[in-house]
Amino acid sequence: MKQTSRKVLVASLVALTFLIISPLGAITPEEFRSVVNADLSLQELATLVRDQRFEEIDIDRYYILQGSVASTQVYNPDPEAFEAVIELVDSQWIELDRIERFRVYVLVTDPSFASRLPARLPRDPGPEIIQTNQELLVIASFFNVIPDLTNPGDELYPLVEAIIIR
Repeated sequence: MKQTSRKVLVASLVALTFLIISPLGAITPEEFRSVVNADLSLQELATLVRDQRFEEIDIDRYYILQGSVASTQVYNPDPEAFEAVIELVDSQWIELDRIERFRVYVLVTDPSFASRLPARLPRDPGPEIIQTNQELLVIASFFNVIPDLTNPGDELYPLVEAIIIR
């Protein structure tokens, strides 16, 4: 994704967050910062959980997380009881010889996302369908910690509950 597209995406998501948080659509920047933590990245949240520094995670605020979709799993496709999980990842180079991968699982229960996360991908999925390798911005609240869903082991990962996915 181009840097300009990313900036537009972030700006539109922040503006949308303002409208959702306040019924009147008008809150001060201080009020916004008291509800949304825009300083903690996907990498930092995953690191806090990995290092078991749970006391540093504010469960009363929303987080704006950006990453690539590594996988999706729909557990209940029924819109009345919709439940899916998106594996959102980010990575960074460690010197020149290693890439460190960071993972957050995103719980999706809002039925409005059911059409964007089908149990089986259509033959020709449109741009509205959330797919592997797609870049996403997610506004979510911290929900819990869970083991790796694809390769269970000792390591724990954040599970956040999606409010907005873009």
